[in-house]
Amino acid sequence: MKSLRTRLIAATGWAALALFAFSTRATAQGNNINGLTQQVAALQAQMTDAEQRLSATETRLTTAETRLTSAESRLSSSEARLLSAEGRLSAAETVVSTLTTQSATQAAQIAALQAGVLPVGTIITYSAEVPPPGYLECDGSEVSRAAYPNLFAAIGTAFGHGDGVSTFRLPQTRGLFMRGWDHGNGFDPDRASRAAVFAGGASGDHVGSFQDFMVQAHSHGVPSSAPNPFGPIVGIVGANAVGFLGDNTFSFGGAETRPRNLSVMYAIKY
Repeated sequence: MKSLRTRLIAATGWAALALFAFSTRATAQGNNINGLTQQVAALQAQMTDAEQRLSATETRLTTAETRLTSAESRLSSSEARLLSAEGRLSAAETVVSTLTTQSATQAAQIAALQAGVLPVGTIITYSAEVPPPGYLECDGSEVSRAAYPNLFAAIGTAFGHGDGVSTFRLPQTRGLFMRGWDHGNGFDPDRASRAAVFAGGASGDHVGSFQDFMVQAHSHGVPSSAPNPFGPIVGIVGANAVGFLGDNTFSFGGAETRPRNLSVMYAIKY
């Protein structure tokens, strides 16, 4: 653009020089000078108009360059922010990946810990009416051997063989107190007569066997000198003699003999 302006200025100078030369020759040429003067004036007017348009173009170009510089600056700033955002996103993805890995590791550790602390077949007391995840209520149900292979491997048919082919029985502990397996210790004098709860279940001195309620054998002495509130005494002769009362004592009490107790659910880990 500067070169064009220089050429215009040079052209104007040459035109002025030509006007001077033509003026010198005007004396000789007479009326021709007027036509030439008009042509030069027209040329000067065109050059002035061209300069004005050139100046306007330069102004617009300067404005465009300013806007372009501003746009480039904003683009550079946007690129910097984008790079920063990408960096933060990459860092966040790394954190998420790390947390996911840690979560999976912790879940595996917890599962391993639970399996180690509470092996399959463990019976727990639970304070709700729905068993926790990984457990079944000890309600004597028949369950699938294929669905619970680990539990079947642990307890087998100790609590009942189910259909004998594809099912087995869970322990039935509802309404019952638990008793430790005697295992030949002798604290359970009737261990040999223990029975199976369900067909195919364990009996005798084995885990899974059942024992019904019983009152231990005992007697009550009645001194002959004491008043007899139960009726006449038959067959008692002399002090401290042993005999039988002619009548029975009154019946009192509830439907069972029991200690104080709290109802809970027994659940077995599968």
